[in-house]
Amino acid sequence: MEMYLTQDMADEVILHTNIKLRTLQGKYSRKNKPELADLDCVEFDALLVFKSNHEDLQALFATDVTEWEIFRCIMSVKRLLILLAYLRFDNPEDKEQLKENDPSAAILWIFNELVKNSQLSYSFGELACNDKMLVDFRGHCRFRIYMQNKPSKFESK
Repeated sequence: MEMYLTQDMADEVILHTNIKLRTLQGKYSRKNKPELADLDCVEFDALLVFKSNHEDLQALFATDVTEWEIFRCIMSVKRLLILLAYLRFDNPEDKEQLKENDPSAAILWIFNELVKNSQLSYSFGELACNDKMLVDFRGHCRFRIYMQNKPSKFESK
């Protein structure tokens, strides 16, 4: 994973997520809620593992015979859901100014780093084939494109 997501990138996400969590702490009378504690490197790595498997979160934290105790040892399901909701990739102070020029400004730096790291870690061979796939999408996204001649008319940019 370090090949694609470097420690600098992880530190940036952790920093901005912790800024967001601290603003949330100010809204509660009990300031030391464990769900709103600062994110650390161990929890961030666990967060990536949780979401990379596309498993149902409730099933991961189940206490019946199918349980995976390791997940409950690292964090609670409530903590995981808060981290997923408030994960941040950018400085909120710069957000509005950057968003005026580019709607993807919030994730642009980390996205460009992921692309760069992906390109550095993979090289095409002589038998490689590259194909474009149009994924059907009906959700709300500012980057949608209407393509009249395609079977699935909308594509995320």
